[in-house]
Amino acid sequence: MCDDNLRPASISKRRRLRFRVLITAASTCILSSSPATTSALKSPAMAAFISPGRVMRQVGREVVRCRSAAASFRLLSSTPAPYNIGNATADSTASSGSTTSSTAENNGRKNWEEAFSVDVPEGLCVGLRLKLPPSPSNPTPLSSHNIEECSDHWAQQLLHPKEVQYGMDIQSEVNRNSFFIGRLAMRYALMTASSCYDGGIPEMVIAKELCDLPFHSFEGNILPRVSMDDPCILKDEYGRPMVPTGFIGSISHKDNIGVALVAEDDVLGNSNEIVKGVGIDIEKATARKKSIERRILTPNEQANLGHIEGISRDEEVLLRFSLKESVYKAMHPLINHYVGFQEAEITPNADGTASVWLNLRSGLHKNFGEIKAHWRTVLDGEYFLSSSSVTLKRNDER
Repeated sequence: MCDDNLRPASISKRRRLRFRVLITAASTCILSSSPATTSALKSPAMAAFISPGRVMRQVGREVVRCRSAAASFRLLSSTPAPYNIGNATADSTASSGSTTSSTAENNGRKNWEEAFSVDVPEGLCVGLRLKLPPSPSNPTPLSSHNIEECSDHWAQQLLHPKEVQYGMDIQSEVNRNSFFIGRLAMRYALMTASSCYDGGIPEMVIAKELCDLPFHSFEGNILPRVSMDDPCILKDEYGRPMVPTGFIGSISHKDNIGVALVAEDDVLGNSNEIVKGVGIDIEKATARKKSIERRILTPNEQANLGHIEGISRDEEVLLRFSLKESVYKAMHPLINHYVGFQEAEITPNADGTASVWLNLRSGLHKNFGEIKAHWRTVLDGEYFLSSSSVTLKRNDER
């Protein structure tokens, strides 16, 4: 459970002490390859004041040569180690179970691949790409039949049993694929976000802080096998992804791409009131066969298209559509009702920011404090990626 009374100062002190122990414990192994590095890292001043992110950058390359010692003390190199997603850590899993998880992921990689990882202003965002079958005549690797018949199917190993069952019950192949790849992307995001904590996600929930680690390739990452006791990323009553307490998240799909965003939650004192939302959206950058301009843009927005260098008018329509989707996802937890496209005007700027103006029929936008939106292109400019965050004003400001 999340301790609302835990002070940031105590978190910082606890984490500094842990890293000092980890550095000292790994020194014996590192010493054989780099005495100078060991001497610097064992310095009391260095151990007491250096940030976790800087520790990782300095010792990562050395520790990777000494995996056995590093694993014993759960010291993370530049590639994250397995993390604890439930009551048992991946390191405590029996060797046969670990092998099964690794095999399942390796088999899964034949059917999906890492697309990107980006540090957006709203939080941590990762994208995975599902490798679709070469022809429509071939059964999809994520068909209900394939998953049921294959006990070591990657979906069975890397997703929660309830997630697997939920996905198998989806009749539409497109929607089923989107659900599975989106949930896997969220697990990757949570793994990366908690990779600096030896206690994994539960410890991250207590600290209420994403890891300060440099972003990296997913190459070599191994997700632990998920059991019924682990957190389940299903949908709430409004269709939003359910993430661990103390954090908020959003999922988006397009074609065979699944994208997940995870961020720290904001809390007003000991209140359980939701005060912040985040949204992520991915949209194809090429024009559609049928224009959606009049349906999603206000007359004022239509009159101001075509002012971003390198972005055509038709492409900007899709960009504004993506931005609106991300903003709607971010505000929805705060209002819990439908918002039409004409109730918002969003203007993308060339620097990757966006100006947001809201005029909700319900008038609830008057309770919003800060509204942020950002955009960029990913996958060689083939897609627009939009992110947003919306916060409520404090009670005394409303």
